[in-house]
Amino acid sequence: MTAKSFERLLARLGAKCVCHGMRSTFRNWAGNRTDTPREICELALAHTVGNSVERSYWNEHPEEKHRELLEKWDRYLHAPVGAPMA
Repeated sequence: MTAKSFERLLARLGAKCVCHGMRSTFRNWAGNRTDTPREICELALAHTVGNSVERSYWNEHPEEKHRELLEKWDRYLHAPVGAPMA
């Protein structure tokens, strides 16, 4: 999904946010409120992680850690207002 198509989806849903704001919020939350390694947080945003040598040795995407991070994000987004952040 491109940033533009995501922005159109947000508009159709009536969301009062923008794509970059959601990505920034996610990255800040993941870095400050979870113990997820930086590399996994960056991969979740589809960022390139490491230099070319590091990437050549990283042959597999860490799906399980990625899934766990996104499940935490889902719980955070659906938590009642005022609930402790985790």
